[in-house]
Amino acid sequence: MAGTGLRLPSRLLTRRTMVLLLSLATIAVLLNVRLDTVAPVTLKSVLRLAGGRCELVVTRPDTVPTGAAFPVKIQITGGSIRSIPRAEASVTVGGDSPGRTVTLYYGVGTTSLSLPRAGAWDVLVSVSGRVAHSAGGRVAEETCSEQFSIQAVDLDDPAVETRRIERGTLSNTGLQWTKGFVVVEGAVTVPTGGLLVVNPGVFVLMKPDARIEVLGEAKLGTKEGEPIVFAGYPAHSGGETRPWSQLLFGRGARGSLHNAWFLQGGASAHSNFGNLDTRRVIHGEEGSDIAFVGGGIIDSVGGAIGGERCRLQVHHAVIARCNGGGSVQEAAVTLQNVHVTEIGQEQTGSSDFAVDGFTFYSPRITPPDGEVSKISDSVFAVGGGLGIHHKGTNLAIESTIVEDFRRACVVTSGKKSRVTISSALLRNCRVGLQLSSGRPNVTVSNSVVVNNEVGIWYGDENAETGGELELENTLAMGNADKNLKVYINGAERTEADRGSENVRLKCFFVNSESVKRKARSQFRLVEKKHSPCLQPKISLNHSDCQIAPELPHGKCLWSEYNPETLSGVRLERLDLCDSCCKETAELTFGSFDHWRMLNVQNRKGATIHTGKVETREECGVSFAADLYQYTDSDCQKTKVQLKSVFSNILHFQGESHLRELKAHYFDRVMKTSLTPPSFGMILDFSNILDR
Repeated sequence: MAGTGLRLPSRLLTRRTMVLLLSLATIAVLLNVRLDTVAPVTLKSVLRLAGGRCELVVTRPDTVPTGAAFPVKIQITGGSIRSIPRAEASVTVGGDSPGRTVTLYYGVGTTSLSLPRAGAWDVLVSVSGRVAHSAGGRVAEETCSEQFSIQAVDLDDPAVETRRIERGTLSNTGLQWTKGFVVVEGAVTVPTGGLLVVNPGVFVLMKPDARIEVLGEAKLGTKEGEPIVFAGYPAHSGGETRPWSQLLFGRGARGSLHNAWFLQGGASAHSNFGNLDTRRVIHGEEGSDIAFVGGGIIDSVGGAIGGERCRLQVHHAVIARCNGGGSVQEAAVTLQNVHVTEIGQEQTGSSDFAVDGFTFYSPRITPPDGEVSKISDSVFAVGGGLGIHHKGTNLAIESTIVEDFRRACVVTSGKKSRVTISSALLRNCRVGLQLSSGRPNVTVSNSVVVNNEVGIWYGDENAETGGELELENTLAMGNADKNLKVYINGAERTEADRGSENVRLKCFFVNSESVKRKARSQFRLVEKKHSPCLQPKISLNHSDCQIAPELPHGKCLWSEYNPETLSGVRLERLDLCDSCCKETAELTFGSFDHWRMLNVQNRKGATIHTGKVETREECGVSFAADLYQYTDSDCQKTKVQLKSVFSNILHFQGESHLRELKAHYFDRVMKTSLTPPSFGMILDFSNILDR
């Protein structure tokens, strides 16, 4: 039996009908295979997919002694959250143990763990962070995790290879620490000409009185090898582990430390008023040369690292939770890609003993020009004292973030020296940058100082300051008390945002709620053209001002800021257009719009006195003039004809007359609302005689 179906008359089978039927058939097929599965992905889905780019690297030893502390470094290597100010990691040891929360500062965080009994322990590290993607509040949440196993062994087990190094001078095989566990008791010395070699993967347990003094050379680890650990010897019966002393490099000694971790160090054998007397975990004496690459110094009772008149290089390392980060005197120091975090958190704001992130000190009158310490691509975050403390040495700070220090982010003082700060972020401190005393010359460029109590502070009421401060292409915004505080001869200036003789401003931007205007131009503080992070737009007013901080660790740091909170930006610069346009070479710059009066003519009854003259004569003038308004974004000017201005007051100095002229005419008639001394006018009365 033949099948039946719909039969269309031949007159309907036109070309148009066939196309229509084929289209309907195609739609039906797509509906049957659920076309919605290939529909455009919503924004929410896109943001979820973005989280898949998160990548995580966890550095830790594979085998550890029971009860001994060991380091865990968590570093985000992929995704946007590696560059946000804070992310959180949860570290869970064993299936039943509660997780430990670790804060990651711009993608890097550390903690120390210990395992109570022998066996294999599963450890899970999970990281999460949120990145703003739009002004509407939409965010992307990125997560990633890594699970691994750590083997804990009992040192009393005969099968566990343990080597003991006792007090004295090392020689021959005593200088070769090749594998397994090494227990150090008392003070041991690497003699002059001797070489101490510690192979990758070695775990060194330091007794409470243990101290290693290197008079020759020490090579710890390799660039690509497993981490080396120096930690306190675990106490018996679950007691508290006592800290060990230090690794000391004597005069002329050399040290090459790769992927070496130091925990629970910095103790002294002496007591100080009932408190533990501390010392630096790693210290270099005069003429020593120490290279510390990878690894870190964490959870120690003493300061992390330091020295006098030595050479110190710290690269790709972490310093965290120590009683001071670093302190050097007359030393050549290079810090590159170093995270200094959670330093001296127990210190109170009124404490007399400062515990700082890093201190550079030079008591000499003038350090040599070639002696310059440098900090670059680094993060200083969270501390009870100062982030970076400079006292008289030459120092360069580049592409570095300093934030959340209780006293100040950066303080400079001391004898005549040079300090350059470029591409820096200073925020969330009591003071962002302070030039407190002495004669340092400080230059700040391409930097941002935000969310402090005081942004930038020059001088002090109780100290003599003869140094110079230059601020160029720098933002100081959202600081609670003042963006720029200036003391001259012990007295605070009321108009500090205008600078002073020793505080020079060039493309210096501050925010002010009183400034209400439309932006002539805008720029973004963004490093990648297609960055997923929300970046604020900030109004600029001159094409020659280019603020472009380069912060490798902070590509997404602006995601915390609402663009609306950065409104009302005022440009303060006193000398910018001296070289950018001849027409404005003599201008004194004001907030945004600049005025100059020229071609004063038709003078009548002018009696302007520029000096102190004993007379009862009134001061009045009537004249016509050309008033020019300069638009500084392109150095163009607009001419305004001004006639028959009259002022009649009982003051006898030209400055008073100009102030009255400004208040009477410019404010009331032209409604410029300018305020002295920042109203930025030059009135050319050179053709008017004093009498």
